[in-house]
This record gives sequence, structure tokens and C-alpha cells, in this order.
Amino acid sequence: MGVAPGGGAPASHGRGAPVDEGRRPTAGMAPLQQFGHLVRTVPDLARLDPVSETRTAQDRLTVRHLTNPDTGAQVYVVRNDSAEQVRSMLPDSGIEVPVTMAPHDARLLVSGLRLGRRKLAYTTAQPLLSMAAGRLDIAVFAGRSGQQAQLALDCEVQPEVLRADTEPAWSYDRGRLNLVAPLGVGGLGRVLVKGGDSDVPLVLLFADDATALRLWPYETPSGSLLVYGPAMLRSATLRDSTVHLTGDVVAETGVEVWGPPGITSVTWNGEPVRTYLGRSGSLVMEGMMPDAPSVTLPALDGWRRRGGSPESEPDFDDSAWTVADRTSSHSTTPVPEGSPVLFADDYGFHYGDVWYRGGSRTHAVSRPSPCPTAPGRRGC
Repeated sequence: MGVAPGGGAPASHGRGAPVDEGRRPTAGMAPLQQFGHLVRTVPDLARLDPVSETRTAQDRLTVRHLTNPDTGAQVYVVRNDSAEQVRSMLPDSGIEVPVTMAPHDARLLVSGLRLGRRKLAYTTAQPLLSMAAGRLDIAVFAGRSGQQAQLALDCEVQPEVLRADTEPAWSYDRGRLNLVAPLGVGGLGRVLVKGGDSDVPLVLLFADDATALRLWPYETPSGSLLVYGPAMLRSATLRDSTVHLTGDVVAETGVEVWGPPGITSVTWNGEPVRTYLGRSGSLVMEGMMPDAPSVTLPALDGWRRRGGSPESEPDFDDSAWTVADRTSSHSTTPVPEGSPVLFADDYGFHYGDVWYRGGSRTHAVSRPSPCPTAPGRRGC
């Protein structure tokens, strides 16, 4: 049984809950959502065997190495135990560039992971999801705002690379496609990789924590969707060539949809949305959706007040109350000699708070009487 928040009491559902009592997302939402997408869409994580646990960077980083014996994917759980940012190489990890870790932060890094029809050599950003939407493979990587995500794909044949945003940069060298994208700059970073070793294009998306909260994979009977933009996606339905979306926004935002082939239009909460075909193969809304309308609260007037604790008044009539005059108790706690039993259970009051009233005179002391009250109220 929990405790309602207020007066310094913790929330009934825990301090780490992703949603608070006001139904607003907390700082716990981003990691929980990212981990949920990850375990659902990256099957390599379903079987991991431990390999080793080491420390590096002057013992400030702990690196736990796991592997999937079926696919050969390598997973590294990196934890910064210090109060300072650490930038370090990870020896024997296959990650060929330094990794930057914020103070008291942790990250899951992978190498040798299949991203649809292509293979990830390594990345310094945490994978968020891997999915197929129509004729596209999609992989999303996330990290802390202000950090650089570095990623390498194994490509024997040089592919064609299209940047949908100006922030990511790429180069090709000796069978490796190398990409660098700043996280949290300009929102979502998009890169489309075409040709080379695969006929199926791969969309690479880079997001910081705040941006990742606005990415919504959704399964429909007609195929998978990935929607970017709204604060909450409640439903997605495909009918003919139209994607019908419902959800919520909390600020001005756009809508972007990757989905099955043949989709040409989008509706949002029943209203048609003007779109164009984006460079990464998505349908992108023209302009922005307006902010959520403001809510005008009614005037809180006409209050009426009544005293809430008449039992505390000296002249309160407690003549009908149970008299606390028992001398023996069912409790294992000893009763002080010469004192009446004051355990509420012995008088039939087994829950809630209990009022006790008593008085004193110069030569005599009246016996207190217990009485039940509503739960949450305190006695005198």
C-alpha cells in the first residue's frame, strides 16, 4: 500500500517512476523508453554470455564485456564511477575511437551487430532500436546532448551516402563507412545509406535523450511505422495510402513518418497534414503543428470552511466513546504495571488512525478513550 505524495512523503509508485502524479514525464522516462525499444527490436540481446569485466582510464571506467555466441555481436556495458567526465579508449573492444562518458553515467555499446542487411563495426552511441519499415532498414542511436556519436559500418563496396541534415559528416576508407554526428544539435540527425553491399537502403538516425523521447515505433497489420515528432503517439492506422495518427503535442512540433511503400498522405487527430517526401525516405510535414491550447481554469471562489478536528476541543462530547480500561492485552508488548491497555487493536480498532482523549485533574486522572477516525488524520 502506497502513500499519496505531499508533506514530504514519497510518491506512491516510487521515486524512479517515469511519470509523476501530474502525469508528466520525469527524468526516468528517457532511459526506460530507450531500453524498452532496445530489448524489443534488437534480438541479439536475447542471448548474451559474459566474457570479462575490466577497469580502464585509471580505474574510473568499469567495462563489462558480453557476447552473443550465435551472431558474434559484442556488447560492452561502460560505467563511469567518477564525478568527472572521462574520455578513454576501450582496449580490445573493437571500438577504434575514444569514448566520452559523463560523470556517474553508464552506456551500452555494441560492435559486430547486424543492422538489417548491413553490419555495424562499432559505435560510441547507444543503439536505441533497429527495425524495417517498408523498403527501408532503420537504426537509431542515442546519447547525451552535446556529445559526438561516432559510428562505423563494414562496407566492402562504397555506398552512396545522403545527408538529410547538415550536422552529420561521413567518410569512406578501406571498407569502412565512418560517420560522426553531434547529438542534440538541430534535433534528429538523418543519414541515408544506399547501394554498396546491399540493395536495401539503411536510414541511420541520431538523437539525444530529449529527441529520442519523440520517436515512436508502431506495429500495424499493414506493416511497421516509425513516427517522429509528437510528445505522445496514441495510435496509428493504415487505410489505403493514408496513415492516420492520433496523439498529443506539448509544443510546436512537426511530424515525420517512415512506413510501408505506397503511403502518400498523413492525418493527425483526424485532420489532413500536408507532407513532402524527405531525403531519408520519410513523409515530412510541411510547417509545424501548433502548440497545445492553453487551459483556462475556473475561478476558485465561494469557499466554505469548517473545523476539521472537533475531537480536539476540550468540550467535545466523548461520552459514547469506548473507555480504555482493559488491563490485559493480546499484544506481545508488555503493558506497564498499573497502566490501562492503550493498544487500539484490543478495543476493535484495527486500521486507520485513532483518537485518544484524556483529561487531568489535581487529584485524579481520567482514563483515555480510543475512537477511530478517517485514515490519514492524526489524533491529539
